[in-house]
Amino acid sequence: MGFIKTAGIGLGSLFLIGACLGGTDDDAGSEKASAGPSKTDSKAESKADGDDGTAAEESEPTQHDVWVNHYEDRNKRIQKALTRRLPAYQQPMEAVNESLASCDEIADGRPLAKRVKNAATRWSASPDQAIVVLTVVAENVCPDVAKTHTKQVEQKRKADARVAARRRAAAAKAERERQAQLAQQQQSQQAYYANCTEVEAAGAAPIYTGDPGYSGDLDRDGDGVACEQ
Repeated sequence: MGFIKTAGIGLGSLFLIGACLGGTDDDAGSEKASAGPSKTDSKAESKADGDDGTAAEESEPTQHDVWVNHYEDRNKRIQKALTRRLPAYQQPMEAVNESLASCDEIADGRPLAKRVKNAATRWSASPDQAIVVLTVVAENVCPDVAKTHTKQVEQKRKADARVAARRRAAAAKAERERQAQLAQQQQSQQAYYANCTEVEAAGAAPIYTGDPGYSGDLDRDGDGVACEQ
């Protein structure tokens, strides 16, 4: 009787130990299942969203994208500006590529003279018309580089003004010289001496070629000096 009781206690202990061991495995599995996604899954999701785990942002628009949008948004404004500033010039309604090319040349630092020449070809315009077209395009399509264009146009305006001033001064000088020569010729025609006695009496001797009163009749030796004393 004592043996059976002891054996029963031993078997019960074994069953209890086995149950504990089995419960440990099940609990571990439950904890693993409730722990959420693995590190591998988290890395995959992070890579899909972005290297820093944030949602991937859309790429920024390029400079050309912005300029195209400017042209499309301001096309009517561009046409009105050209019509107002160049009434006799017919600007093509669609000139996106030409406008972008002009903006590119400003951004690339192309000299104004070269840009004007290219614009005159693109838009079949005179140099003066081309400058106006370039200004309207810069102000409305690529305002971010318009200051560079405006500065170049102002420098050209000042340089042209200096050249024009020099030309006016030269023309004025030439006119003064012409008027002086004309006055001298008139005086020469008005003055008349019948002989060297009259020349000497007038205190005009000697008379050189081109002086009032000079004539070949008074310059007997033909050396260009009349009534030599």
